[in-house]
Amino acid sequence: KGSKAELDVVRLDYEQADLDLKRLQSDLSKMTIHAPTQGLVLCNENWQSGRKFQKGDTVWDGFPLVSLPDLTEIQVLAYVHNQDFPRLRNAAAAEVVLDSTPARVYPAVLTSLPQAATPYRPRSELKVFRVLFDVRETDTSAFKPGMTARVRVPVTSGSGLLVPRIAVTPGSRDQGSVRVRAGNSSSTVAVRIVQANEQEVLVEGNLKDGQELLPAAHDPNRKRGTQEDWITVKKEDLTFGVSGSGQLQAAQAVEIRPPNLRDFHRFKIASMVEEGKQVKQGEPILDFDKSEVTKRLTDENASLAKVKEEREKTQASLEVQRKDLELQLEEARVQKEKAVNKLTEAREFESNLKVKTAEYEAEYATNRVEMLEKKMSAVNRHADLQLKILNDRIAFYQNRVKLANDGLEALSIKAPTSGVVIYKPNWNNEKKQVGSDCWTMETIMTLPDLNTLLIEGQVAEVDAGKVKVGQRISASLDAIPDRTFEGEISEVSTIFTEASFDRPIKVLQIKAKLDGLDLKRMRPGMVTRLEIIVDRVRNVLAVPLSVIEVEGGRSFVRVKKGDQVERRAVQLGKNNGIVAVVSSGLAEGEQVAGKRPEAETTKSSGG
Repeated sequence: KGSKAELDVVRLDYEQADLDLKRLQSDLSKMTIHAPTQGLVLCNENWQSGRKFQKGDTVWDGFPLVSLPDLTEIQVLAYVHNQDFPRLRNAAAAEVVLDSTPARVYPAVLTSLPQAATPYRPRSELKVFRVLFDVRETDTSAFKPGMTARVRVPVTSGSGLLVPRIAVTPGSRDQGSVRVRAGNSSSTVAVRIVQANEQEVLVEGNLKDGQELLPAAHDPNRKRGTQEDWITVKKEDLTFGVSGSGQLQAAQAVEIRPPNLRDFHRFKIASMVEEGKQVKQGEPILDFDKSEVTKRLTDENASLAKVKEEREKTQASLEVQRKDLELQLEEARVQKEKAVNKLTEAREFESNLKVKTAEYEAEYATNRVEMLEKKMSAVNRHADLQLKILNDRIAFYQNRVKLANDGLEALSIKAPTSGVVIYKPNWNNEKKQVGSDCWTMETIMTLPDLNTLLIEGQVAEVDAGKVKVGQRISASLDAIPDRTFEGEISEVSTIFTEASFDRPIKVLQIKAKLDGLDLKRMRPGMVTRLEIIVDRVRNVLAVPLSVIEVEGGRSFVRVKKGDQVERRAVQLGKNNGIVAVVSSGLAEGEQVAGKRPEAETTKSSGG
């Protein structure tokens, strides 16, 4: 009965262990998440660090890590300050302008207004209202998650004229004045300031739509045509480019991380090879502190010795018990044999009473032999089970000792391949050093393949619409100032990201392959300055942007005609931020003034 009960206990333990194993296997399968639908993957922000989740971060149950947005329905999240929020109460329609394509306006509608203001960023004291707008546009191909945009919401502001802010001289309270050009002189007109923003002011007063205004600091009596820098119009070959920045990175690199040790997730660096050193395969490059693993090895060896000692004691005890039963069984068999012989003699020579007594004695001796045989069998099974359990425990601790020994060896990392050692900065742009703590799966250093060097760069959002795969680039390195490298854009990101943790401006990530490499001097991490060629035109008339004045949506330049100056309208084409292509209005060889007078015009307000 005792052996059966122990067997039942072992069976229950086995069934429980099997259930635990299946549960762990199920949990393990859930650690790999498959996309529930097709789409673009967006990483969410870690609320503790204020940056997007990265490999090696700690996460919590139920916290959203990534999202797959539906790009067929676009929303714009706008941040509205306290003073402007009340003006949205009766607003409905809006206009959205992407910073990357400022010439195009997208219609939108206000979805709902929040009930309270929230911090602009984690741990920020500035509070804003987060307002959502639905973009009502069938073609949403220009939109990418993370783009920055400006939202214009028309609100009821009354009648009046919109004038440039630079033209208004503020007075007391809501009073001010503007200067109106009248021939070669000017007159001052008093106005009442209704509303204002950073660029324009809504005013009421004796003004007319289309009147030319002078900036508040402009002197109308300045003699025009004197002290001018005359520029000769000529044909040029122009290149239109977009500036960017980046770093050299290796497309293929071996990442060096802490070892994957059971029950150990945090490590401390004891020694590491210096950055930039050329190492050979098999050379030691990184060592971690071994005190915790050494202590674990000592504990596991002690547990193993204890179990071995227990097995020896148990085996000796079982051997004594088995020998005792063997002696009892042998004695019982002798007694049985005697009882059987006595019964045979009694049946031949004794009375019935003595025969009956001999039969009882023979039956008792037989039953005792059977009982001892069964007991011997049970003791043997129990002994085998106990020894098996102890042997399994010994194997368990032997495996633990092996893992600890392997862990000690794994804490000393050797170079898996030859290469140059490059330290990997973390999310805060800090590199590890001796004494630093690190975590499992955290990359500490890399051994890049220098033959796969390329540029990982970024361009500002306002220029993102001009950049595409296949465009040529020119790259200059601060570390190699005597040479410029040519290449081609090989990859353009599908989303916009923040430039860095401490620079929350939106940029578009790109990758560019270089036509040639200087492997003796080039190293991963070197800073590069990029010029991306987006267009080229040849043999066209061009003038500097500084000579152009814009009025009423038209462009004008001042052309020298003998001793006179003619103000002439011109048709402009593309510009590269320095010069503009002249489509019509000028001829080669003409001279234009290098300085322009400043003037603005009024325009009516739609209310």
